[in-house]
Amino acid sequence: MTKPAIDSPLFRRDVLKRIAKDTLDAPSFPHEQLDEVLSADHDPNAPIPPLDTRQRLAVEEASKVLAMYRSTDSTDSSDLDKLYTLRLEYTQAGCSILLFDLAGAQRTLELLTRELRPRPQSSLSSTVEAMHLDMEVLGTLQWLSKAQNQTANAERYSKWRAGVQAMLPK
Repeated sequence: MTKPAIDSPLFRRDVLKRIAKDTLDAPSFPHEQLDEVLSADHDPNAPIPPLDTRQRLAVEEASKVLAMYRSTDSTDSSDLDKLYTLRLEYTQAGCSILLFDLAGAQRTLELLTRELRPRPQSSLSSTVEAMHLDMEVLGTLQWLSKAQNQTANAERYSKWRAGVQAMLPK
């Protein structure tokens, strides 16, 4: 079987978005475990939850589909669409953690924090929703850094997170 061409309808952004949604909504996808690793900053000693074979396969599939979706062109997207894409990137980082690819997850999360960093010319990064996502990402990075004994990074993310929290409206 030949692979589909890159300009194939399969690689259209809207098609990949639906495939990603279906993959994440699959009954075998471990939502509880994903939520657990993405909120692990509340417990610095939180272990990575184990997955059974079906769950592992579902996470691997989701990770691939999310990577394909992220690689599509989003220049014409609205801020809401961009925020959705950033949330999917965060989900992909969580999938990487579940698959014990901590270095890959850390790279994805660091790129995500750069994207969410407030900039005067960006209307997206200054929204409350984006700031809350940034808080979540920084918390996960802080936990991941502590888990890998990267104390300096964990402290840096903690300070950065406190700065973002200070900018949030009361």
